[in-house]
Amino acid sequence: MVLGQVMLPVLAGKKVSGLMIVTGSGIHDPCAGVTEANKFRNVSVHHSVNGWCLRRTGNFNLMKKSFDSSSLISRASSQAPFNPLQYQSYSIPSLNWRNKGVKRLIEGYNTQEVIQRGRPVEFSESTIASLFSEHNGMPPRPRRIILVRHGESLGNVDETAYTQIPDSKICLTEKGWKQALKCGHDIRELIEGDHSDDWKVYFYVSPYNRTLQTLRGIGIAFDRERIAGVREEPRLREQDFGNFQDRERMRVEKAIRLRYGRFFYRFPNGESAADVYDRITGFRETLRADIDVGRFQRPESRSKNMNLVLVSHGLTLRVFLMRWYKWTVQQFEGLYNFGNTEMLVMELGPGGRYSLTMHHSADELRAFGMTDDMIEDQEWQKIARPGELNNNWDTNPSFFHHFDAAAKGLDLNAIPDDIVRYPPVNGATHSKLY
Repeated sequence: MVLGQVMLPVLAGKKVSGLMIVTGSGIHDPCAGVTEANKFRNVSVHHSVNGWCLRRTGNFNLMKKSFDSSSLISRASSQAPFNPLQYQSYSIPSLNWRNKGVKRLIEGYNTQEVIQRGRPVEFSESTIASLFSEHNGMPPRPRRIILVRHGESLGNVDETAYTQIPDSKICLTEKGWKQALKCGHDIRELIEGDHSDDWKVYFYVSPYNRTLQTLRGIGIAFDRERIAGVREEPRLREQDFGNFQDRERMRVEKAIRLRYGRFFYRFPNGESAADVYDRITGFRETLRADIDVGRFQRPESRSKNMNLVLVSHGLTLRVFLMRWYKWTVQQFEGLYNFGNTEMLVMELGPGGRYSLTMHHSADELRAFGMTDDMIEDQEWQKIARPGELNNNWDTNPSFFHHFDAAAKGLDLNAIPDDIVRYPPVNGATHSKLY
């Protein structure tokens, strides 16, 4: 029910007119008039300002004694303490709800004159205004998330190195250093292609020697003022392969893994890819929180052209993509490994989500092992808005296969062996899958 216009106080004593919509139980006919005794129970009050809405749910009184259906100037009073975290924001043009995790008032409000038992409640500028940017009240999202595998390491060219040196201490080869230097140049060239003056880069890096050395090589391409920060992130470390002392035993274990599946097979005294998935899930939540609050940018110098670079390991980065885009185990196992210092770029689309097809061609993604349906989903991600669901995305195409098998009288116990025996539909081979 549209009751009319409500005037909201803003910074510098100015006022902005916004539409107030009240919905819920206990609503009175606006033409009948409202007195201080008219209490609105369990209602939602919506304020529209500059194309964006806020919703506050609770019990309200309207302090104006009378009004008509086209004009209402009032103050809303809550019988519970006013809490800005109880607001949700959504876009008027699309009517899509914006659940931001941390829900705040619209940028620009220094004082929200909400009456609590006759007393206005004050909110400081640092509490509200600093947490907002532009139209949606949040810091700008990074332009890109760039995934980079480390340069060539001693372990890549000589597996016996793992029998003498701890995995975390394995260093880059001379070729690996050259790859890192070139990678830094390539990343800078990519970013400068935007022709913006305020771009910056922020690095997350695995604590292993080969990734730290790769980052040092990459960093040479950037002036100090362009680097917003560097964070060592242990959750980006390599999969733990267990005891590398017995080289022949490790070869046997890797062969067994190919039969049982690379995602669930756990090396003795080590990790499975599923274990890596669990810790990457934690890192993803940290990263999303960092993005939401703009933790890698100072409030006074936030830029739309921030670029995040994750320097990590091949399997870890594939698991990161699997977790971010909710790929299935079968889809993960069809992916090829990253080459040394190979990059995969997740770029922000116009709808506010990250897509691989913003930067990469379909052929490039197929070469990575992505199937056509995965690429189609990336095209959808390019234009989709946060919170929207791709109803055409087949989450698990093999989910109903067991029903088909039962109907045909097939031996269900033989199906897993058949799946292992035949190559993935995208043409991946065992040698390239590792």
